[in-house]
Amino acid sequence: MRAYAWWAVTAIAVIAAGMWIVPAPPVQGLSMAVCRGGEGIAFYQQVAACSDLILDPSLSAKKRAVMLTRRAAAYSGEGDYATAINDLSEAVKIAPGDEEAWLARADARDNADDDTGALRDYARALALKEDDDRAYNNRGWAYVRLGKLDKAMADYNTAISLMPGIALYYENRGNLWRKLDQADKATADYSQAIAIFPGYTRAYRDRADTFADTDETDKAIADYRAALKHNAQDALAWNGLGCMMDRKEDTAAAIKAFDNAIKYAPKFAIAYDNRGLMRQKKDDAKGALSDFSKAISLDPKNLDMLRHHAEALAALDQNDKALKEYARILKQTPEDYASLNRRGNIYNRNGQYDLAIADYAAALKLLPGNEVLLTNRADALQASGKPEAALKDISAALEKAPSSDRYRRRGDVYADLHRSEAAAADYGRALKLDPDNWVAYYNRGVLLNNAGETETALKDFNAAVARSLGEDKSIALSGRAEAFFALKQDKKVLADCAEAEKLDSQNALPFYWRGKVHARAGEDKLALADFDAAIKRDDGLGEAWYQRGLIKRRLGDKPGGDADIARSKALAKASA
Repeated sequence: MRAYAWWAVTAIAVIAAGMWIVPAPPVQGLSMAVCRGGEGIAFYQQVAACSDLILDPSLSAKKRAVMLTRRAAAYSGEGDYATAINDLSEAVKIAPGDEEAWLARADARDNADDDTGALRDYARALALKEDDDRAYNNRGWAYVRLGKLDKAMADYNTAISLMPGIALYYENRGNLWRKLDQADKATADYSQAIAIFPGYTRAYRDRADTFADTDETDKAIADYRAALKHNAQDALAWNGLGCMMDRKEDTAAAIKAFDNAIKYAPKFAIAYDNRGLMRQKKDDAKGALSDFSKAISLDPKNLDMLRHHAEALAALDQNDKALKEYARILKQTPEDYASLNRRGNIYNRNGQYDLAIADYAAALKLLPGNEVLLTNRADALQASGKPEAALKDISAALEKAPSSDRYRRRGDVYADLHRSEAAAADYGRALKLDPDNWVAYYNRGVLLNNAGETETALKDFNAAVARSLGEDKSIALSGRAEAFFALKQDKKVLADCAEAEKLDSQNALPFYWRGKVHARAGEDKLALADFDAAIKRDDGLGEAWYQRGLIKRRLGDKPGGDADIARSKALAKASA
């Protein structure tokens, strides 16, 4: 079309000058130019021009084969490989000695995932022209796809020996070295490709990927940035850079890089997934869920993305949706022990202990002796009133992988079994491994306080308060309030309760202990209000029901008091 426009403009210009009219070029010459394709020539124009020439009876078989090959190139450019292969099959039929047609059909078959057919065609092309470096390079790629890596390497080596100045050949061989875990040889080939073509964006990116494989993060970052210097819209380079920024623990820079990857490739599922992971690190649960949702809409069969989506749903307490997602994952991959574990965790949090235990057991069949699974199953067994079985699991986990958290958990099991000395010993082991384990201090404080060693317990509660933050600190303060109550230091009880309530207004314990202080002081109406508040926040807190029952009786509401005390006894019986 560009050629046609040039002739038209020339004719008009000449007429305007009052000189002579330049005759139009022969139609076949114009069609030849358009059939060749190139910048400014649309797909439909190239196909139409080639089609006209193919039907021209004056063309020789050899030239008709060339036109068929060019039309096939247009179809291949549009991804219509089946039509391209049809044209090329006709070309090699009428001109079996046309090496270009055989080579083009091999490439089209390769793109159509017919690697076996492609190999046959590359062989025919090389039989006609044994030193065609392109055929060796392209056949090397077909061998890679078929897993015949030795043959692929031989072909790449031949292509390079025939034409050592082609950057693409070094890049392809570099990719094969990388596949063979030969990072040094891969980077050497990428470097040679860059030396031949300093603006080769893809070679910079490939070399960066290899540096990322070998944990050479700074070198990877430099190469991703070099790739982006040559092509600022390279979404793959932005994605790679984002991954490296994550390794550098620069989450904000990572998110920015993934933003750019998505900007330049709006359907890049991996970039959405990666950005979701970064948003999780930033505690942006809703943003993470949005990204994971987009990722699975683009790549609905990607199990890693489905897992991330399910985890995000669970993090937002959308447990029913998360469970459906895990069911979907496990239907596809029943042996996915990670998803069994995570689904078990949801069941555990929901109090569905039998289902949790079943999932952990299924996961342990796939991964016997795994300390994480043993620890999680121990928690579910303990919560379901099976401390002996829990003790067996947590002890096995400790044998496999001792940790402060696991010693603390076993201490809790021993406490449930009323084995106070063993519990105290494990809390001590936990604190030796991690002196900042506030839960171990807290639980040991509870153990000591229940044994009447309140002064010693107070020291542990103080340590727990000093080492905890936010909602955790609210729990630690509630424990200390209990110790202060036992020591009749009511002002300190009220102070701790006030601070605990401020840190977590949904914590029932500050209201309970403050109610106890008011009850001891004879301030029954204030006590009643606090016990009401405690029960509102945790209607399973049996002691709050009992204390409120006593206050109601004192205030003359015997039926109400009796009902509350009965409720307290029912809760105690259910938890026994």
